[in-house]
Amino acid sequence: INATTWPLVREDLAGSLLAGLCGKNRGLFVTDPPDGGVYGCGAFPTSWAPNDVVKHCAAPDSTCAVKTWDANAVVQQYDGGNLTAAEAVGVYDQYVAAVAASS
Repeated sequence: INATTWPLVREDLAGSLLAGLCGKNRGLFVTDPPDGGVYGCGAFPTSWAPNDVVKHCAAPDSTCAVKTWDANAVVQQYDGGNLTAAEAVGVYDQYVAAVAASS
């Protein structure tokens, strides 16, 4: 998956790539370097948000339509114009690497 193919496959990721990764390690992973948190497919580290718009939308007190910063929110943020295709792919790359490193 790259920035060119992202728009073509973004809707299929949750049911294929992400579903398989979410089941690994009971859905949990840590970051490298460690930040003291434990995360899962339903809650990504806010440090993975590549810009201020997404960080704002991931905040608990936000009025943004996306209240969580997770695997599905990446697609929603892209569709809403808050992420570029390259930024979205970058978030998924971090997710895949974190799950693999935590396995």
